[in-house]
Amino acid sequence: GGSTTLPVLLYLKGIAGSHFGAAAAIAMFMLLILIIVTARYIQLLVRSREAELS
Repeated sequence: GGSTTLPVLLYLKGIAGSHFGAAAAIAMFMLLILIIVTARYIQLLVRSREAELS
């Protein structure tokens, strides 16, 4: 189980195992990761646009 990805773990805990609290915690963790990655991507995109304009 060491190589199980977060979406698969979410399914196994939430749907298959009926551990909805654990599934909700995994979903919130995935959301946090998505927000961090998206913010970094937007930051890099804005910087590259500023470099093009200079």
